[in-house]
This record gives sequence, C-alpha cells and structure tokens, in this order.
Amino acid sequence: MRLESTGPPLANMSAPPRSIVMLPRLTLAAVAPDIVSEGSTPAAAQGHQTTREVQVGPGGGRLLSSALHMARVQLPTALCAYLRMPYAAPVLTAHLGLARALVAVSRQWRTTPPARGAGRAARLELDRVAALPEGDLVQELAARLDSVRWPDWVPQVGFATPLGNDIGVGVGIDRKRPPDPPDPTKGVDCPLLAARLISAIRGPVFLRDAAPALSNLLNLWVGATPSGTWEIWLPVAPGTVRPLLCEDSTRNNKP
Repeated sequence: MRLESTGPPLANMSAPPRSIVMLPRLTLAAVAPDIVSEGSTPAAAQGHQTTREVQVGPGGGRLLSSALHMARVQLPTALCAYLRMPYAAPVLTAHLGLARALVAVSRQWRTTPPARGAGRAARLELDRVAALPEGDLVQELAARLDSVRWPDWVPQVGFATPLGNDIGVGVGIDRKRPPDPPDPTKGVDCPLLAARLISAIRGPVFLRDAAPALSNLLNLWVGATPSGTWEIWLPVAPGTVRPLLCEDSTRNNKP
C-alpha cells in the first residue's frame, strides 16, 4: 500500500472540505387496515398510507398535493357585518379605528350567538372605547385577543397566504353600505376569532401558541379600503389526510 503524497499547502484551495453524512433508513408507510385483504401480500400493499381525517374550519377543505386548506379569514367583512357598518365608516378608517372596534365588540360579546341587538350594543360601546388612551387601548386589545378560545380545527403550526390588497375591488362590493353577514361555510364569521387568527401570523407562518401580535391588525385599514383576507394552510404529505368539515360552524367560531 502506498500513501498518497500531500500537495503543497496552497494547492486546490477552492475544493470544498470532504465530510461523511449519515442518513437514517426510511421506514415503510403504515398500511391502512382496509387495504390489506385476505390473500394479499405485503408487496401489494406497499406504497399505501393510512389516511386520517383532519377537521378544517370555515371555508376550508381544499386539498392540494402537499397542503390542506384549513380556513379563510376575512376580518373586515366579519366585523362590518357584525357592527352593521360600511367599510368606509369614519370610526373604522380613523387612527386605531379597527382596534377600538374590536375592543368594543369583545366587551359586548356573549357566549350565545350574536343577537340582533349585539351590533348596536357594540356601537354604543365604541363611544366609551374612544376615550381610552392609545397605550391602554393596545394593551386591552392584546389581552382580550389572548383570551379567545381556539376551536378544535386550528392547527399548532401552519402557513398563511394573504389574498389581494383591496377588498371589493373588481367584485362589485359597495364600500359605503354594510356588507351582508358572511357565509360560515366560506370563511370565519366571528370578528374576534378572525382577529385572533390574524394576530397569530408571523410573516408567512401561523403559530397558534404565539402571543397576539398587532402589527397585521393595526395596518389593516388604509383609508376607506381595508385589506385583510388570509388563508391558513397545513402542510401535509400527499394522500395522508382527508378533510373533515365542521358540522357546527357557529360553535367553532365562538371566542
């Protein structure tokens, strides 16, 4: 055996250092019980994975090759429909108007579904909230959002994608009249839950256990044209999950 001669100290300095990387052995995917039948062989069942049902929220259920749509969050529509206010209402377009509206709604919210006069009570509460100093307002909003109860369908970690920059542009929505109540099957219709979901978004990542962040909320209304529609997705392996729609969207939207 002959030892390889060592090159000069400055020879081939651009070559990357060599290293050994050890990779774990990949395990076979679990086989669903209904796939294996009498007379079948393990080779025939290879490649099949156990499909589990995953509960999704309002507006969710779309399944792509590598992601599951968990919910659609439209805070401006949910809030304006609850307050019976147009998108261009001065109390909403004012500085910290959205924060004051959310605090007023949270003060009047009840465990039962919103009654017909709930929006009127929240509008009256807005006059009291308007007197709050800015610091106290932000602290109360963060505390009230932190107390919102998560529904069962909210994942621990996901990713969020914003939809569009302007609400109503190109779809014929009148920003000067209150919107109709949102369809629970097409998006989260509780303004407090919608705000809590948005406050858990950090860039493109959704973190359920993260403390509420108000940066996305405080920058939501720009003039009379709010923006704030997000979709929450859960990364999944192809063929491993089956979406299970919420049977009672009202129960899942309560704070």
